[in-house]
Amino acid sequence: MSSWVARVIRRQLRTDRVQTLASGFLATFLVCLWFVGFGRVLNRSDSWGELTVGAGYLAALVGLQLWFFRPAQRSHRPHVVVTLLATQAVLAFLPFLHYSWWLGVPGIFVGSALLLLRPRSAVPLALAAVLSIGALGGFVGEPGGVSIDNQGYTAAFFSITTLMTGVTVYGLTRLADVAGAIHRTRDEVARLAATQERLRFSQELRERVGVQLSAIGSTAQRITPALAGAIQADAGQVRSEITELVATSRNALGQVRSLSADDIDEVGDARDRPDRVAPATMRLAGVAVLVVFLCFGALIISEQSLFLRNASATAATCVYLTVILSLQARYVIRPPHQRQPVLALGVLAAQAVIIYVAVAQYGGLWLTMPALLAANALVLLRLAISVPIAVGVLVSVGWIYAPTDPWWESFVLVGHPLIEDVAPTFFVVEWSLTAVVATYGMTWLGMLVVDLQETQRQLSDTAVHEERWRLARDVHDLLGLGLSAITLKAELANKLAIGDPGRATTELAEISVLSRQALGDVRSVADGERDLRLDEELRSARALLTSAQVEVEIVGAGIDVPEPLSSVLAAVIREGATNVLRHSKANKCQITLTRTSNALDLEIANDGVLTEQLREQLGSGGSGVRNLIHRLSRVDGRLTSGVAPDGQYRLRATVPLSGTG
Repeated sequence: MSSWVARVIRRQLRTDRVQTLASGFLATFLVCLWFVGFGRVLNRSDSWGELTVGAGYLAALVGLQLWFFRPAQRSHRPHVVVTLLATQAVLAFLPFLHYSWWLGVPGIFVGSALLLLRPRSAVPLALAAVLSIGALGGFVGEPGGVSIDNQGYTAAFFSITTLMTGVTVYGLTRLADVAGAIHRTRDEVARLAATQERLRFSQELRERVGVQLSAIGSTAQRITPALAGAIQADAGQVRSEITELVATSRNALGQVRSLSADDIDEVGDARDRPDRVAPATMRLAGVAVLVVFLCFGALIISEQSLFLRNASATAATCVYLTVILSLQARYVIRPPHQRQPVLALGVLAAQAVIIYVAVAQYGGLWLTMPALLAANALVLLRLAISVPIAVGVLVSVGWIYAPTDPWWESFVLVGHPLIEDVAPTFFVVEWSLTAVVATYGMTWLGMLVVDLQETQRQLSDTAVHEERWRLARDVHDLLGLGLSAITLKAELANKLAIGDPGRATTELAEISVLSRQALGDVRSVADGERDLRLDEELRSARALLTSAQVEVEIVGAGIDVPEPLSSVLAAVIREGATNVLRHSKANKCQITLTRTSNALDLEIANDGVLTEQLREQLGSGGSGVRNLIHRLSRVDGRLTSGVAPDGQYRLRATVPLSGTG
């Protein structure tokens, strides 16, 4: 979006005033419509009483619409809807009994019917209202206050202006409602997307890892008695099943490492992918704008064909309108990101040439069409350029229209010469301004909805991305160490199955316990982020490393660690122990926890570094290190790792005690 409108929209997206701002266009349009109606009342009233009653009709119809359709206040209960529509119907039709100037304003009733009723009821009712008002206008109406002996033209004029007003009321209200609804629900939609992603991920985790953990546990339980000699079994079969158990545990560990990494990459790609499909609401805005100006075109055609009976002008008008509205549909009424600034300027210039050529040729109702130029300028161009253009267009309408318009001959009630000269121009410009507000409002609201939907999509993608990242971190933290231990013990049991079946039996029994614990961790992933306990992880790391023939020394195990930091450091312990098993052939491992006046330090050091594997791990930015960096960043901590001069690999986490807050 290249115009100043884009900056206004993006500022408003960060506020809670979207619904009010969007509804402001409807209010502005209705107020402008009131002024247009009041101009006709003032022009055709023969007495102050007639003027007062006419202004009262206008105020009641416009005021009722403003009150009922204010943001988030309307009711759709049947008796309320029926009462509103009945009242508006009375206000729309009753003035025809004693006024001939009730032009366009009854369209408010048509718009309300389209908004409040189901389509199968609303469309017939709206169509009946449009035709009825046209029929009444054909008998008693005088468009704009001039006597015309052509009932067909007068009826068409009343019907078209009523339809045009109704479509505008419907379009502005509907778009404002959609914008407000999207803005209000954006966070809830993001939360729902995250919840759905958690359920999907958890199901996939159960299918890809949980099933294998169940198989590992059942296999370990089945072959343990046979290996211990409690039951007779084929030694080759037992060995084969242990080998299969090793393969299953390795595969499960691989699944844990890769399960979420691919998904996170997909989310990143999706967020970068330009998913730029115009929503239905943008199409609604476009259709509403086109209908409004098709109505203006129909007014021009009816004037030239029914009233002036000028066939050549009618034919030329059809060609002009086709080009103008085709340009509007193809290049203006589009999502902002699909517009090309240079092309937009060309389209605006082409429309201006055609419209003012037609105005110069035919005048009359062609002077309704420059409103399209003013609205398009506001949509397509920057503020410093668009506002002077829009003002210039409106001034040109008043300048051309005022001295030649036969509809504004005099003001019967107010006869001051200055008012007689100025008022007609004022009300003609007001009519054009009303069209500008309608056109610009619907186009702007369509753009707003596009940006709101894009913002909502980005929020949802971000929520899904963050949820997948959290799930990936939890899966790695919760299952990485357990599956590494299962794999290590399965490989050890496989080696000892023949030479030391007693020791192999012990390892298989521990595999059964570990697999059940891992299955519990799989189930806990869907329940949210699990807090780890530092003392439990220290005991678990000691037991696991000791069983892998690693000499473990723990220094500072009794230090008091605040609860928020305990979970973070526990994750460091778990990741560090996992790395010792997976990325080294360690004989010794020392875990040191120290506390100073303002910080906690945790260091895990081990020998037996496999330089090539370590370099590969560090170069790939393993997910375990990324997880730890993320956890530590939440408490303002930092992580360092690398091979020290003494040849040991050291993983060190430092967290400030202020991180407890």
